[in-house]
Amino acid sequence: MCDWFEDLDVKKISATNAKDCTMLPYAHTGGSKSNHIRAQEMVLPSPIDAWTVVHKRKDGSFVNDTAKAVDDKMKEERRRRNDSGETTVDEEDIMGNILGKKAGYAKGLGYGVVPSKASRNSQSLVNTSLLEELKQYKKDLQNANDQLKSQEAKL
Repeated sequence: MCDWFEDLDVKKISATNAKDCTMLPYAHTGGSKSNHIRAQEMVLPSPIDAWTVVHKRKDGSFVNDTAKAVDDKMKEERRRRNDSGETTVDEEDIMGNILGKKAGYAKGLGYGVVPSKASRNSQSLVNTSLLEELKQYKKDLQNANDQLKSQEAKL
């Protein structure tokens, strides 16, 4: 058969991983499949619905009471915002408020979902630069149109 699982190093790593799992505030049933792949396979779930799917067992029960409480809070906040008449409900904002925020990372969604502050700042600088350039082009175009009209008037 396989001697891999009898190796002392593998047993030590397995024991460490098992201990680390017990310290998580809530478990998930998503396995090792990345959230990116899971999202591509699903029919465009909302971020909150995607979070719910990976924190429930096959029988539909939550992995623990903490996960159920968090899910209830997120869904209640989404319901409250919908009832208040908001045209678009930002579910990532709801998740960030309830689960916590970290630059470039959205809890329950993974890295890369939320741009880092540095990335947002550099993007903002690029946008500002492009807007200034656009204003200059519009000004130049207006000047050219004015010159054209004055030349046509002289003819």
